[in-house]
Amino acid sequence: LNAGSDLSFSEDDWDSRRHVKLDGEAFFKVAKGQTFTVETSSGSVTVLGTQFNVLRREGVFIVSCYEGLLRVEHGGTARELSAGMGYRWVNGEMELFEVSASLPSWTEDESSFRSMPLSFVLEELERQYDVEVDTREVDTRALFTGTFSNTNLDLALQSISAPQQLGYSLEGNKVLIYAQNAP
Repeated sequence: LNAGSDLSFSEDDWDSRRHVKLDGEAFFKVAKGQTFTVETSSGSVTVLGTQFNVLRREGVFIVSCYEGLLRVEHGGTARELSAGMGYRWVNGEMELFEVSASLPSWTEDESSFRSMPLSFVLEELERQYDVEVDTREVDTRALFTGTFSNTNLDLALQSISAPQQLGYSLEGNKVLIYAQNAP
């Protein structure tokens, strides 16, 4: 379970109905057996035996299949994903993509992004480090591709700010990210 995420299920009927509700992000290794379903407010994922990651945050729904086969239901459409495939819906745009890693990056203390709005990246930084991020003269709609460390805040801030040509300052648990030409 990644930072800022919640998972719930019913213990009473678990043996007959393996069904969980997810808000946030989680990686699952499911033994073969009965159907296992992950339900989010954006869609659901149903599997028999596989390894997969589900990320559901505001405006974002991403499912990555690392092993086996799964079914993604979202927006009234169902798609099957096999190992090495992913489903991505960000701010109303859907795409299928290739999954090249063997595990989600967050399970190895990193957060990785491919063409994600900077606002989403900064929200993830807030979750990982329990900090408050404020921006000054920054286009948070700009797309970010890269990785930041989940174990070193200064390195994470450098990884985000350098490619975007941004500056930052840190005081306690407050982070200010600003355009280099901003005062």
